[in-house]
Amino acid sequence: EPQSSPDWLRTLASIARGLAFEALDFSVELAEALALLIGFHDPEDLGEACAPWDTIIKPPSAWLFVLEVLGAGAVRCQLGLGRVAPGLGELFWTPQLQTGYWKIRGLGAPLRMMCAYAGADCQDVKYEAKMTGTGGWSSNQWEEVDRPALLRRNVFIQLPYVINFRTREVVAQSTAASLYLGRVLGLNGPTMRVRAVNEQVLCHVHTMWMELRDLVYPVKQNQDKTDFKESLAAYFEKTLTGHYEKLESWLQQRGTGYFVGWRPCTADFHVWEMLDQQEEMARSTGFASPMTHFDLLSDFHAAIKGLWRLRF
Repeated sequence: EPQSSPDWLRTLASIARGLAFEALDFSVELAEALALLIGFHDPEDLGEACAPWDTIIKPPSAWLFVLEVLGAGAVRCQLGLGRVAPGLGELFWTPQLQTGYWKIRGLGAPLRMMCAYAGADCQDVKYEAKMTGTGGWSSNQWEEVDRPALLRRNVFIQLPYVINFRTREVVAQSTAASLYLGRVLGLNGPTMRVRAVNEQVLCHVHTMWMELRDLVYPVKQNQDKTDFKESLAAYFEKTLTGHYEKLESWLQQRGTGYFVGWRPCTADFHVWEMLDQQEEMARSTGFASPMTHFDLLSDFHAAIKGLWRLRF
């Protein structure tokens, strides 16, 4: 729109453009879900959602795709109302969020991606750390201002955290914060079975995070850069390959292109960030891409990276 337009007109045009994108995205996803559903004729092919717990793992049902799209549409409507009309946002308890983490990707990146993907009203606080005289790292804003204030509301407070100003909830611990965001943004899955899948993948990726932390932090297994470089070959060739084999097999079992359902869920953003950081580390240290022999992981990585919601 022309820059000479009044502020209210530019705001209205921005809202209309956003609503048009939302409507188009919802229509395309719903059409894809219905098309997939129509393609199933045998009730036995309806997949995991219709199968007993003790049967061989099957791909999720096409009905799940429809349910996911409808549920996501409802959440997007709630979030959209909160952005367009604050009064309606208060009436429908639209979450007003704040995430906090260091000014790096790490465990904060998946939370930021989830909020961007869902179109949430979220303020992202990044704490810049500076090296101390003892070789450690510290942030005055976090240690002296924000942490003491939040500690009075949650004794478990640490980075990352999530604050919901609408409900006054403060949630800490990375897995708990991720699942909380997933719950308020509709990204944990629409059924108990799907939510169980989401939690399993999330917990496995957290194990990978801990191993990566031990590899790169000098206070853990490697005391200096020489130790770090010497340990990389075993890490990429054995430790990481073992995890990638499991993740590849999981994608093959699910058969949806994502780790939980037919659309990205909470765990998917954590897996993607883990994959992408491993790619960056391999590239910067002269190793081949860890995903070279894992086609499904490569396709998943490309699919998340190509989501238009994460490009704005």
